[in-house]
Parts: sequence; structure tokens; C-alpha cells
Amino acid sequence: MHSHLKGCADRLVVLDGDAEVLPGINVMLLGGHTMGSQAVMVQTDADPLVLTSDVALTPRNLRDDEPPGYNCDL
Repeated sequence: MHSHLKGCADRLVVLDGDAEVLPGINVMLLGGHTMGSQAVMVQTDADPLVLTSDVALTPRNLRDDEPPGYNCDL
């Protein structure tokens, strides 16, 4: 565990891969540039809600399989 987390180590659970945190709340290991990145999926009465971190910043990233980033014409 990183030294800056030792003060709260008694409140942390280190996960390895996908896991159910609580009923209806799951974390999923993601690929990407940051090792250990996870998404959180919360099952709601209507549909699941997925918090993707920086893997998908806009619907276009998912719909068009376009990586996140910003383009500008300088």
C-alpha cells in the first residue's frame, strides 16, 4: 500500500480485478494508461449507471469507439 494511504488503511479494501462492493454496486477493472483503473456500475431500478473515470468522457467515445481527448484547430 502506498505510504500516503497508510493513515486510512483500516478503512480500505484493496481489490484485485472485478468485484461486487455491495449488492447492486460492482467495480470492473479497465484497461488503459493507468494500471488498476476501475469503473463503477450501480444497478438502479431503471438501468445500470456506469461511472467510467476517464475512459469515456462523452457518449461519442462509446458510440463511435473514439478514444477520449480534445482536438483543436490551432
